[in-house]
Amino acid sequence: TDQIFLLSIPEMEQYEDYCLGSPHTSCEPTKYAKAQGAKSVWWLRTPGVYPSFAVYVAGVNIYMPGNSVTNKEGVRPAMWVYLN
Repeated sequence: TDQIFLLSIPEMEQYEDYCLGSPHTSCEPTKYAKAQGAKSVWWLRTPGVYPSFAVYVAGVNIYMPGNSVTNKEGVRPAMWVYLN
């Protein structure tokens, strides 16, 4: 029900053609994000194997065990746009 959110694994798999691997959707961190230590890795909202871990995406791979949410990874926010 959130208006802006991070994708879950099922959403990522459903929309992976738009999220992974194609040149027009690949993303790089902004200059500001790079200066803050961000890499071309981004979080999903799905929890990882430990309470303080979340699943993340690097390149075209989804890393299921996840990583500590204290790491400086990127985000690719998603939102639903209703055109009616």
